[in-house]
Parts: sequence; C-alpha cells; structure tokens
Amino acid sequence: MGRGGCGVNGAILEAALALVARTGWPVFPTAGKMPAIEGGNGLYDATADPDALRALFARAPRADGFGVNGGAAGITVLDPDVKNGIDGRETLREAGLPYLEDTTPRALTPGGGSHVFYAGTVPSRSGVLPNVDIKSVGGYVILPPAPGRLWEADASPWDVPLAPVPDWLRKLAERKESDRKNDDHPADELHADDAAGLAMRLVSRATAAIAGGAKRHDTIRGAVLQARHNRVPYDIAVRMLPALLDAANAIPGKEPYPLAQLQRLLRWTWEHVTPGEPWEETKRKLASYREEDEQPDAAALPVLIGEALEEPAPDIAFLVEGFLPTGALALVAAYGGVGKTTLLVQMAASLAAGRDFLGFRVPQAVPCLYLIAEGARHVFLARVKVALARLGLDPSALPFWITPREFTAEIGQKLAEYIERTGARFVVLDTFGLFHDGDENSASDFKAKVVKPLRAIMARHDVSFVLVTHEVKPNAERKGRHRVRGTSALVDDSDVAIRLEAPDGDRATARLLIFEKLRTGAAIDPIPLEFVPSAAIFERVGEEVMRERQAERSAEADARRLKDLEVQVIRYLKRDPDGLTKAELTAEVHPRRADLVRVLDKLRDESRAFPERDPRGRAMRWKLAAAPRLEMAG
Repeated sequence: MGRGGCGVNGAILEAALALVARTGWPVFPTAGKMPAIEGGNGLYDATADPDALRALFARAPRADGFGVNGGAAGITVLDPDVKNGIDGRETLREAGLPYLEDTTPRALTPGGGSHVFYAGTVPSRSGVLPNVDIKSVGGYVILPPAPGRLWEADASPWDVPLAPVPDWLRKLAERKESDRKNDDHPADELHADDAAGLAMRLVSRATAAIAGGAKRHDTIRGAVLQARHNRVPYDIAVRMLPALLDAANAIPGKEPYPLAQLQRLLRWTWEHVTPGEPWEETKRKLASYREEDEQPDAAALPVLIGEALEEPAPDIAFLVEGFLPTGALALVAAYGGVGKTTLLVQMAASLAAGRDFLGFRVPQAVPCLYLIAEGARHVFLARVKVALARLGLDPSALPFWITPREFTAEIGQKLAEYIERTGARFVVLDTFGLFHDGDENSASDFKAKVVKPLRAIMARHDVSFVLVTHEVKPNAERKGRHRVRGTSALVDDSDVAIRLEAPDGDRATARLLIFEKLRTGAAIDPIPLEFVPSAAIFERVGEEVMRERQAERSAEADARRLKDLEVQVIRYLKRDPDGLTKAELTAEVHPRRADLVRVLDKLRDESRAFPERDPRGRAMRWKLAAAPRLEMAG
C-alpha cells in the first residue's frame, strides 16, 4: 500500500501514523463507531507498528477513522455524552467533579459530548453517572479526525501532555455496581465498545449466510437473538437493523423485507428474552412470537377516536426549539441579495456551537454540513470567517463541515456518504436548484428526485435538511408562500417553510423572517431582523424598534398613495376645464373618501386648485388654478 494510499482511507492512515509516532498508542481502523476489519478481533487488532498498521488499513478499504485500545495504550478516557436530553458534562459538574481543571488532551465527539484523556489505566465502566462512561482496559474510543471528531483548541496530544488519572476518576471507576444510582447502562449489558464489535460480527455472519442461500427471516432472527443473549445494549442493536435490512433485500427476485417486521422483532426480543437464559426457554418464547407475528400488527389496525384521543403526545426533539425538529425537511426562500446564505451560515454555526439562534433555544450542539453550490467557494469562506469572528466562535473547535474543493451537486449516494462521514445532523443545500436535475416546476419530479431520496437519508441518519431557493417577483396572484419559485410542492412537501424579506429594499438593512409553514409547533409571528454587513450576521430587533419601523412604513405608504392620487386628480381636472365634483372624481379614480378630501385640501392650500359652486346646482366643482403669469422686464 506504500506510505499512505489515496482518498479518505489514505488520509486517515496518514493521520493514524502521525498520532502513533507522537504518542506510541496502538490503534486500529474503524468505520463509523465499529472496527472496520470484517472477521477481525476488534480493538485487539490495535498496533503501534507502522507497517502492521498499513496492513490493517489495507484490509479495511471503507475505514473512515481509527480507534485506540485504551488498556494497551495505558490511557483512560472520560466520556461524557449528550443524549435523551441529558448532558453528561452537566452530570459531572452537578456531582462536583473537576473534570475541566486538568490540562490534558480533549476531543469533541459527534453527539455534542467530549473525550478527556489521562495517563494510566482503570477498569472500563459504562454509566458511572448518567451519560458518563470511562474507557480504558478492555475499551476503545474513536479519535480525530474521524467524522464529527475534533481535538479541542490547544488541547491535542501535540499541544499538551496527558495528565495522570485523578483520584476522583479512579474512585468513580472502582465504585461497586450497587453504588451506581441512576445508571443508564444496566449491569447485565455488555460494554458499549465490545458490544459494537460483536454487533458488527453478527451482521457480517448474517450477511454471508443470506448471500449463501440461508433463509432471510431465520438468519436475521438468529442474529438478533444472539445479540440479546450476549448482552448487547438495545441502542447498539438498533444500529444493526439497516445492515440486516440491506442484506435481506440484496437477494434478486425476493419481495422487499419489511423494516417494520424487523423493528417489531427487535422490540419483542428485548422485552421477552433475558440475556443468558437457557436456549430452550428462548425457543419456547419464540414459538409464541411466531404466532403473534402471523397476526396483524396492532399498530397497523384502525383505532377508535376515543382511544386515539387518549394516546400520549409524542415527544418531539428539536434542533432549534419552536420551529426546526430533528428529521425535518425545511425550505428557506428569498430574493437574491437579501441574505439567505448569511442567515443559514449563522444558523449552522449556532447549531454547531450549541448556541441560541436569534432568540430561539438550541438544546445541544450538533455536527453541521453546509454544501454551497452557487457562487465562489473562497467568497463563501470569507463570509463564514467574518461571521464566526463576530459570534466569538473558534473555527477549529466547531463540528461545521463545508463543501469539498472538488464537488458535484447531486442528491444521491455521495450526499449520504458525506453525512455518514461527518455525522451531520443539520445539512444545508444552497442553492437547492443546482442539486435538482429535474424540472423545477414539476411536482412529480420534486417528489421523486428530491423528497423521496432525502427522506430516505433522514430516516437512516436522523438528519434535518434545509433547501435554499429563490423567490419570484410578487404580483397580484403571487403573494406570501406563492412567491417561492418552482412547483408548489416545494412548500407543500416541506415540514418547515421560511421566507426572508427586505421590506425596505435590499439596500436597506431591515429584514423580516416569515414562517409560512410549521408542521410541528405553534405559529410564529414574523420576526424583524437587522442585517449587520460588517459582521455578516443578523441581529433580532426589539419590539419598540419594530413598532417604529412599522409606523415609518405605514407613513411612507400613505404618502405614496396620496401622491399617486394627487397626480390622478390633477390629470382629470386638466382634462375637464369646467371642473369636476367630488362625486365625479370618485367615479374616475375610485379613491378612499378621506384620501380625496386630503388631496383636494392640499391643492387648495397650495393655491393649485379651488372649489367653485356649480350655477346649475348645489355641488361644488373643483378646478385647477391658472398658472401665474411671469412679468417680462422691459
């Protein structure tokens, strides 16, 4: 393979060799969170020998990262994670544990958590506190630059040496199981790293067996049962499902294997099978499952309205509370030059940092991927740099990914690979039309070539997409959501639709964020924003400023309306030297009565028109005043 190779695998190998040369840690190739060598020995394949490491990577062409064997490296890694609404770092702070005080290497992880590295070993422990694990002897962690992972600023192994394992961490690792209150990882579950390796081996065996002609359902059921018997945690077993489904559906001529059936099997197994129980007991339970499996799924049957109204409301997880849930398809539209890219760069940076966005709460940091297909990449990067500086964010510490230097805009396998490699949970396609190879005015093209493939990716990766598009110029028929260019399906098939408007023109700095559609959450009134060109960001405007602007716009609109009416009145009075009554003027120009009175009073005050009683009746006729003569100097 030579020194490195090419592509992602080669770049990862070079990074692994550099880290081994710096630290001496034994490492091994990984794909996602699992060891990448099929049929290998997981973390026990780890080596610090450069030639042996090259040989490992040669056996793992799909490797996108590498892990370190904690025990073999003589290190301990504190692993606070963020999931199910619980932040392990907050758990540590609440317990009074000073994990931030030590100067030692630290890395950011895709889920918003972190890894803190120490010299010395302790027993590996899962769930020592809610969402806090310890990885050391018998465990491993994935290292940067694997997707979604970064060394913290000035805290890589090249910057600082490892601090020794502190006493508080050693005591935490050596606590008895019975002392662990609020344990998220039950004692009857396998350690997460070992479980991931076992799950990968079970999937590999099942895939090979199905390809060799084994019955799909029996093989898949066997893999799930073995995972349960071997104490694989449920959240890791769930990750087996996509690969098992791919294996089941790779057989030509077979009916598609239903994902719902696979999910039901997994839930049933974890509810009814006890790890380590006799296989005869499992077989007895399995017989009852087979009978249930032949019955219609209760979830697929109609439900009485009375029962449905008593169902608990589903928990909805948000990337941005109030308008952007996880797994959503969102649309952002604006005229060119109004600032939609600026807005979304600010949004992506806020999500990557876990900071609130324009007053909306961001519950946790998530990896973000911004794919820019319109405009020059270096210009985009310059704008991002200015915005991050104004927001006070360190680019090196952000899980914020952008378009590669060589890039083709498309919606397909390459997009899915980008998301898999970066761990992105928020993806922007800007401008969306350059990713769509169909007719922008065709609803069927949009559904088939955009909605369907994107929702398939969303289902696998729990990612939210934002499609950036343009608006057309408004007219009598095109207002509000109908300003969005292209098929109406863009709005209809999106979960969220937002427009960014420049009410005073794009040369002014005032903007209005309008929420046209929210499938989840309460309606949101338009939000006034102020564009700050020097900082390449938007700022939310207060209610008082908003009222002042509304009053100014209203006054400007009144002035324009009255001026237009004045021009029309003068034109008609010129056309009829005998003058016109108010009723006749009203019939010609159809004004508001109050506006006509104001215009005629203004013309009279300026001596440009005057009323004169009609000798034939009571009505006053309005006539234009004669222009004053200019006396010639003699």
